[in-house]
Amino acid sequence: MNGFVFRRVLKNFIQVHKPSLVILMERIISSVPYPRAIKKLGFSWSQIIEASGLGGGIWILKEDIISVFILKNHR
Repeated sequence: MNGFVFRRVLKNFIQVHKPSLVILMERIISSVPYPRAIKKLGFSWSQIIEASGLGGGIWILKEDIISVFILKNHR
């Protein structure tokens, strides 16, 4: 699935199900300007762990009603 199709499917999923927390793992779409992409998805908080080597990275997107504590970041 290319990046455009994935973003459209993800945006539709969020509009339909209205999740308070979304975690995207092994995200290898590094060319996406993520601050703009996250803003378009409508989440109030995010933590981005960029891809490193063969690891694809992680995006954590959440609303204010959820508490998330990052215990360790490899960077």
